[in-house]
Amino acid sequence: MNYRFEVMEVNLFPDYKEVSLKYIADDEGVVMLVDTAKFKVFSDGLIEHDRNHFKKFRDAREANEVMGKCIEHLSSQRHSL
Repeated sequence: MNYRFEVMEVNLFPDYKEVSLKYIADDEGVVMLVDTAKFKVFSDGLIEHDRNHFKKFRDAREANEVMGKCIEHLSSQRHSL
């Protein structure tokens, strides 16, 4: 599965940034998932996801994989958000 990400919105709060992240997952060019999720990105590097903003996944493995890829992407981009 290949993932692409696009930051849709960033809201600044005193202790963190709230980031709306669009993710697109494809398998050999066939789009399998497109959705957005909200995350809190704290200045100390902690990233929390808001489970209310995730779609229903087929199973826990798929949900953990997508959440992990989103957090990995945000971790690498947090200084530029």
